[in-house]
Formats: sequence, structure tokens, C-alpha cells
Amino acid sequence: MGQIKCDYCGNFYADDIPNCPTCGAVNSAYKRTATGTPQTIEELKQWYEDHHLPPEEVTRFFIGKNVHEPKAFGIYTDGYTYFVYKNKADGTRAVRYQGTDEAYAVNELYLRLKEEILNQKGHQLTSSARSNVSTSSSMQKRKKASRKATGWIIGLCALFAIGSISEKEDSKKYHSGNYYQTEDETVYYCDYDDYGTDSYVFGWWRYDPENREWTLLYTHDETVDQFPDELMSTNEKGKTVYPEVINIIEYGDELGIPYEEYSIYHSRNYIDAGHHFTPDRSYYQVNNTLYYYLDDNYGSRYGYGDNSGWYTYDEDSESWSYLCDKDDSSSIGEELWYDPNEYRIGSTYSDVYDYASSNELNWSQANFDDSIWGEEYNQAYENYQTQRNNNSNSDSGGYSSNDYDNDYDWDYGNDDWDSGWSDWDSDW
Repeated sequence: MGQIKCDYCGNFYADDIPNCPTCGAVNSAYKRTATGTPQTIEELKQWYEDHHLPPEEVTRFFIGKNVHEPKAFGIYTDGYTYFVYKNKADGTRAVRYQGTDEAYAVNELYLRLKEEILNQKGHQLTSSARSNVSTSSSMQKRKKASRKATGWIIGLCALFAIGSISEKEDSKKYHSGNYYQTEDETVYYCDYDDYGTDSYVFGWWRYDPENREWTLLYTHDETVDQFPDELMSTNEKGKTVYPEVINIIEYGDELGIPYEEYSIYHSRNYIDAGHHFTPDRSYYQVNNTLYYYLDDNYGSRYGYGDNSGWYTYDEDSESWSYLCDKDDSSSIGEELWYDPNEYRIGSTYSDVYDYASSNELNWSQANFDDSIWGEEYNQAYENYQTQRNNNSNSDSGGYSSNDYDNDYDWDYGNDDWDSGWSDWDSDW
């Protein structure tokens, strides 16, 4: 269960409830299972193409790319974690979502893209209406327009000059989620508290390629807006040189290091500092012991309470028993604590059955749902899913299979989309 920031009041709350408990605003991520909506990055790319939208350089929506330029919306994955971001006009990055739920992440950008399409269409209608207004003083307006054009040219020259200065200033900004390399080829990772929570240890991390481990240098202060001194150097002309943003995958490939050994998300120090993987609601096995992680995001709604956590299966009694919650590293053990995906069998009992059969294990009664909850609890889950889908398809802001209608087709030319109309100063 993750946390989401309310778009209206700024309060943080659990991402699996339909409305903000503070102001009652709709949780858009709660509707992500609606029929007809893209669930993956590839599906979102296809949706983008199907609606004939201009190129990404025009709309500034980059699907599947980690773009560092100012004025950009985007979503990408490093293979394990999904990131949804917005690069504001000043180059700073606001991270909308960072986690392992692809559907959640895709829905965040999907809703923002749809909103932007409607905004652009609204501007087109307004512009069209204005162009049809007749005037009896067209010649005089042309003269005024000529004088204004001259002023615009002068103004644009000044703006470009200021922009070049701002770009240099923006180069001093750090961006959360980026990897940097200094002139001495030392690699750093920036982990900034974009959401304003205090549940994690945020700061600058330094990579040791010899030991293949990350070390936390120090935590951020929210007022800091420049690189730490040790990340900067001076060139032969005495000018400050800031670290270069690098692709950590390419960096690891060049060194011949497996991804799991240089990614910050797999670092033992990083995980121990509070960034433990959020495991999937699935079956796992370590040394032929069967585990199940339950993400019980519906139990409390039906009076069962939140039973999330790790469970273990006993072959002799053919039953499941609760082990611990997801943050109890000592009970979980190093294998599941540091990399549960390495030991994941699958999300369904058929996956377990196939695995047990091929390894001659006595897991014939290991269906977690059947042996733990029984018919009553499974019915509660079905009711929950039905209610959730009904909410998604309701008239109160939900989305249905009609999502793929013409309202979001782009009926204009590429030049008619003006990303300058977007609000590039807000976080989202």
C-alpha cells in the first residue's frame, strides 16, 4: 500500500481508497482498473497513436522516456520501478509517482494527458472564435501589429538572453531519481523528498564500484537547491563544473556489472535505509519453503481488518500461518527482504502447482485464498472488485469502455498544439 498526494488539498493518504479523507476529492488512481483504459506503458503509447496526437516533442508528453529537458511530462521504468514525472519550466522535477505498480503509474500520466488534450481543444475553439470576429479597422490593426511585431522581436531577443542565463542557473539544480558522474568518474545518486514525507532517508548516495555498494553521504535540507560541494569541481579556467547526468544501465554495461549489483534500488544499504521493495501479492519460495505476501487492500472494507503481510505454508498440516509484516526484515530473512522478485513463483495457485509438481513438493493444498479465507472472504473480495469497477464506470468522474471515443482524438494539425498553454510552474 502506497501513499498518494491529493491534487486539491495536498494531504497524503493511502492510494487504495476512493476519496481523499481530508477534502473528499476523487482519487484518480483508484479508478485505474476501469475497462478500456491503458494499463501498461506500451498500451499508453498505443492509445497516444490511436488518437492521432502530435509528436511527443510537440505535446511534451514522453511515454517510456526519462527526459531531462524543462517542460516535459513523462513516464519510464528502470526495469523494476516506475516513475511518473513533470519537469517544470525552471528545470526542476516533480515526481508524481515512484513505485512498482505499472497500472497506477500509467493511469497518472494517462489522466493528465487527457486533461491536456481537452485544454488544447478548448484553446483551439477560443482562437477560432476570435479569428471569426469582423473588424472595421483592419488596416489600423495591421499597423499596430507591425509595431507590436517589432517590439516582440526585441522582447524575444531579451527573452532568449535571459533564457540562456536561466539555463545556466538551472544546471545547478539537482533532480531526484537521477544518477550523476563527476569529473573524477565517481557516480552519485540523488534521492530527494519530492512528496514531503518523512518515512524514508533521503539524500545523496555515492557508489563504490569495487565493493559494488552505495553509501549515504548525508540527507537533504529542503532549502538546498544546489549540488553538494564535493560533487562539484573546477576546470582549468576556474569555472565550476557540475556533475553529468548518466544512464546507470549504460554505466553498468560498460563496467560489466549486473544491474542488480549497481542499481540503487537493489542496494542493501538503500533498502535498509527505508526503501524496502514493495512485494507483489504473490507466492514466493526460499529453500523450498513456500511464502505468500498478501496486499490486503480490501479487508478493512468488509470488517476483516488489514491482514497484509507475509505468510508461510506448512507441508505437514497443509495450512498457512501469518509470519510478519513487510517491514520486519529479521523475520522475513535476507532473501525476501533484499530481493523478493528473485524468489517469486507467480501470482496464482496454478503457478505454485506447476512449480511444486516439477520439484516434487507436497504443496497440493497450498492455495492461499482457499485455505486462509474460505468462501466468505473470497465473496467479499469479489464484491469489492465489483464495487470498484462500478465506481470506475459511474457518472462521478469515472471512465468506461467509451474512453476510446472521439473526444480525445486530435483533429487539428501538429502546429496547432501549443505546449506554451500548459502550466509549467505547478507540480502537476
